Amino acid sequence: MGSITEDTVRRLKRGQRVMCGSITGFGVRRTPKRGTVVFFVRRCVDGKDVRERLGTHPGLSVREARVVARNRIAAIETATRAKLAFAETHPTPTAQDPGTRAMLEEILLRLKPEKRDEITFSELREKLQPVYFDKLAHNTTRVYYIILKAELLPTFGHMAVADITPGKIRSWFQKFEGKNEQQGNNSLKLLLAMLRKGQEFEILRNVPDVKIKRYEGKKRFPISERNVARLTNHIGKLWRENPEHPHLNALIFFLNSGERKYAGVSLKTGEVNIEKRCITKQRKGKKTKSLAISDWLARFLLTIWPEQGEYFFASPNSKTGHINERYILRFFQKICGELGITTTSGDQAVLHCLRHTYGTILSSKLPLKEVKELLGHGNLTTTMRYVHGDPERAKEGVNTLVETQVALG
Repeated sequence: MGSITEDTVRRLKRGQRVMCGSITGFGVRRTPKRGTVVFFVRRCVDGKDVRERLGTHPGLSVREARVVARNRIAAIETATRAKLAFAETHPTPTAQDPGTRAMLEEILLRLKPEKRDEITFSELREKLQPVYFDKLAHNTTRVYYIILKAELLPTFGHMAVADITPGKIRSWFQKFEGKNEQQGNNSLKLLLAMLRKGQEFEILRNVPDVKIKRYEGKKRFPISERNVARLTNHIGKLWRENPEHPHLNALIFFLNSGERKYAGVSLKTGEVNIEKRCITKQRKGKKTKSLAISDWLARFLLTIWPEQGEYFFASPNSKTGHINERYILRFFQKICGELGITTTSGDQAVLHCLRHTYGTILSSKLPLKEVKELLGHGNLTTTMRYVHGDPERAKEGVNTLVETQVALG
């Protein structure tokens, strides 16, 4: 048998084991149940078959596994020779002798490989690139890279992971209080996720047990139905004057679909099925889902169907090929400012408020289970965060209660 290579690892079948020909005792196997690729060393010590797990692939590459295997095998052999030499010069002590046991433990501690937790946070980020970051959705990865560059790497990049203690994390997290609390929540979430993934892929041995209460964060609210009517009338007037305006077309799409920002601006022609009245695309968490659209929205998409290219809201000057959601946000807030429109909480409206508005209006016409399907949520708990009461409708609706009224004369 020759050396174990990446190609050898890829071809392993479930339950199969391969031993390396160039490093005696070094092997790799794929577990029969989960199909996990595991590197190990196997040696005979004192007549006993000793096996030691080194790590899993791809958290540990084949090249790294060879280095670790050589170190472990050398350490085992050295410890065995030291034990035999000690037994020859001191025949009376037994394996239970405290002095003998302490000496052997000291030898093993000195000769074992370098601790994995001594890598820096920057090195952890590089090792997680192929096994974690590359498997996230594009928009999630983009947000995480911004957080890494702005918050995590300047603070923890040069530090060894073992030195990132709960106290240091709490001290760093306090700087966001009263300033940019949502950014702090997102940064803490990414930091803890990277540490957990490092342990999951056996890049790290131990991670700190951090229990920190997150900031409340800013809640999003919908636009009232009365203001939605004013907004749609104004947008309709603008669209009849300039039906090819990409930001205007995107805003109409968001109002009638409830899509998330990036899913909306990156909409492609191949993702829209006019006959089935649905949009099928990869969404949050890299999950492909189909969401139903109305007959009116289907006709509108046919009206703005691009003659060239695949994006409905294309931008030739953009690297991605489609318009950026920030430009639509500015356009939307400019219109809301002119009309004096805010959310039901009195806050400035943002694009995500349209998703809350879409869910709230639907909830007055459909059961929550159907609203959940139209918003693409996995459970009703998430949907409930997008369903809000309308104070104006509540004031009008209270007058419809006649059953409890007492005749006064």
